[in-house]
Amino acid sequence: MVEQKPTQSQGLISGFLGGNLMGFVLGLLAGAAKAGAAPPPEGNWTYLLKLLEAIAIGVARLVEIAENYAPGQIPPINIQMKPGMVFVPLDPEGLNGAIQAMRLKGQTAFPTSKLSWACPAGAVTNFTLTLPANYVDTRRLCRITSDFYDPLITLNVFVDSQPVTPQGIVLTSATTLDYGEFYVKTVDVRFSVNNASAVNAVVTLEQVAALMEKSFYEEFYAPLLSYMYSRLKEVAGGSL
Repeated sequence: MVEQKPTQSQGLISGFLGGNLMGFVLGLLAGAAKAGAAPPPEGNWTYLLKLLEAIAIGVARLVEIAENYAPGQIPPINIQMKPGMVFVPLDPEGLNGAIQAMRLKGQTAFPTSKLSWACPAGAVTNFTLTLPANYVDTRRLCRITSDFYDPLITLNVFVDSQPVTPQGIVLTSATTLDYGEFYVKTVDVRFSVNNASAVNAVVTLEQVAALMEKSFYEEFYAPLLSYMYSRLKEVAGGSL
């Protein structure tokens, strides 16, 4: 069996692709460092490394194709893009931000609220926020604080009568509340505080509601999330 050695042109292709790829990446990193750019948040390095790995695999494939052709020949490269191949999963809060930037008067509203209510010692106090008629709220997070913290003060939250905190939240510090799977609110949100301590407390809710007219939610927001779900199913099933 005769050993085939890479030709000069093939070596040039390999060197060009590999060298320019690494030069491009290193150039980006060096440029960011010179500009004083902050390092990417924790977790982004993993994504970057995976991206570089994918690019390296692509470069290796191009080199392999080039090595199978004699000097002077142009190797045919057939690239097919399947639907859903380029896909960025949607985060509810990211989608809220994009819609807020659209400034759709009458269809959306993003009011800032900071509301407080008294929670007497030895009593259970309910505080209910009712949504405006014909609107839903898609905000996923809010912040709960108190002027007095104690392990004996427990908060329970209900969205449209569904328990968001089935085990309760002990108010021992300021808390960021995630509405979880019930983040799409259609009727109301009830905050129930059981103050079993001997000290009165004032509990405060801070949030920026993401209000959307119901038809806008059903015709725009919900279909985008359904599309995301179908694409993720394709990825999980390996159909891409």
